Amino acid sequence: MSTKIRPEVQKSNKWWISKNRYYELKHFCLQYKEWNLLYLYSQNLSSVSIVSLEKHGYGTLSSVEKIFENMEVYRSRMEVIRNAAIKADPYIADFIFKAVTEERSFTYLEATLNIPCSKKMYFDRYRKFFYILDQDLMAREKRGL
Repeated sequence: MSTKIRPEVQKSNKWWISKNRYYELKHFCLQYKEWNLLYLYSQNLSSVSIVSLEKHGYGTLSSVEKIFENMEVYRSRMEVIRNAAIKADPYIADFIFKAVTEERSFTYLEATLNIPCSKKMYFDRYRKFFYILDQDLMAREKRGL
């Protein structure tokens, strides 16, 4: 028997996306820290050791060149996540951002960070975030980015 991780969102919900697309976007967001690290490495390669680059699969000179080439890709991916959080709700954007990039629960946000909204409002904006992210990524894909 399978475990339900995400309660089904009704198709009548204004922020509905398919379950599989939701998981795809969720895992996209969880890569944020990795992209940020690689972006920072590419900005300041003089402070990066070969050991730390090898840890992330970038050990040769050609791989270091690849980091520079992909710097804009990392930056734009991080930007699209941040912008979607702001579009979802500027007031709680930081909380949504933390939840989607660090896999933080509402309970954590409420108990530790004192999120200034109700659970119902938060989950509405959380769904809105993924809907916006989905729309933004599809638009970028159409433009070839």
